[in-house]
Amino acid sequence: MAWNAYHAFEFTLRISTSFQITMGRKIRNTLLIVAFVALHVQGQIPLVSEQVVASLHTELSGEGAKRNLEYLTRLHRMRGSIEFNEAIRFIEGKLKEYKLEQIEVIQIQMDSKTFYGTQKSRLAWDAEFAELWEMDNSGKPALRIADWQSMPITLAEDSESGDVTADLVDIGTGTSEQDYSAKNVTGKLVLTSSSPDAVAPLAIEKFGASGIISYTQNQVTAWWKEDDNLIRWGHLNSFSLSPAFCFMISLKQARAFQQRLTQGEKITLHAKVKAGRHAGFYSIVTAVINGGDPSLQAEEVAFTCHLDHQRPGANDNASGSVTILEIARTLQKLIGEGKLEKPKRTLRFIWSPEIEGSLALLNQRPEFAVDSRRIALPQGTRVRPGPPGATRARHRARDRPAPGAPSALSHPDA
Repeated sequence: MAWNAYHAFEFTLRISTSFQITMGRKIRNTLLIVAFVALHVQGQIPLVSEQVVASLHTELSGEGAKRNLEYLTRLHRMRGSIEFNEAIRFIEGKLKEYKLEQIEVIQIQMDSKTFYGTQKSRLAWDAEFAELWEMDNSGKPALRIADWQSMPITLAEDSESGDVTADLVDIGTGTSEQDYSAKNVTGKLVLTSSSPDAVAPLAIEKFGASGIISYTQNQVTAWWKEDDNLIRWGHLNSFSLSPAFCFMISLKQARAFQQRLTQGEKITLHAKVKAGRHAGFYSIVTAVINGGDPSLQAEEVAFTCHLDHQRPGANDNASGSVTILEIARTLQKLIGEGKLEKPKRTLRFIWSPEIEGSLALLNQRPEFAVDSRRIALPQGTRVRPGPPGATRARHRARDRPAPGAPSALSHPDA
């Protein structure tokens, strides 16, 4: 079987493990699996030699990957933001330390006007400060409800600056004009079960509310109702011309507010936000391990993970980002020590913003796109907290070689 874009070996690996002392060994084993897809398809087809596996097993460091992860999770990595660019610089610095080749930070304009393929670029977004307080009867702060510095998820992405002291009004879903019937929300803060971007056109633009408090719930999953303390990541419309802000609260907090409002109690809140959108760049860092076969080195195997996510999120997808970083380090080191032959094709590693960053990259640098000369290995490894020993893996292969035939990675042309 030829190793090309039409006969690709696909895999998805999900790991559930513990962030305890044993995590380093578990991550190391995960890295070993991802590095050379060291799994056996039906027929026990060997992918690499025992000597290569032993070298990888000795060199790969779950502890090193976890240290890199700990740094990234301290950054609120929103698109084009100061802290996202700090994460890019961190990855770039590690690539230099690990002696990878052709290290490049690509910057692509974000201006809310330019289209990359079918997607219009959004502006960058940064937040500096956001707090939501409940006020007492004398007008003094009594209880802090939300604090961006402590938990940045409490401020919806694309919120704009504001400073408001106002009563709270429950508008239910807030997506129909009937939700506002007999309610005066002008200058008020509105409580809604809907996503802030769905509520803003009516609540803010038509009826003049000063801000939004949302307790919208997570996507429906098997566990989505387990914890009423969870706070959903919220978003306002990135292209709206009407500035607004939204604080995200838990279902538990929303129920407490609703019970008091139903009993006729007046709830006054003070919301202060320093945040906003601005022109910026999609920053993408890439590096390679050059292939050793002159006839094949122009073809590339790409490892890529998105780097953007909220603080302190690790799973989506800082864990994948540090996984491919550790794979890059290990392969380059073993090649430099003569313990591993250079790959015939070039290995490219890419860290970018999710979805829109990839679209911008492939439009600006079409040579990175997958075609008949390139192979892409999408890297979806995510390390999840869980009890020790709880490891779940899902593996999918397409166009498997017939029993006894060379596998994708052991093929003479691989």
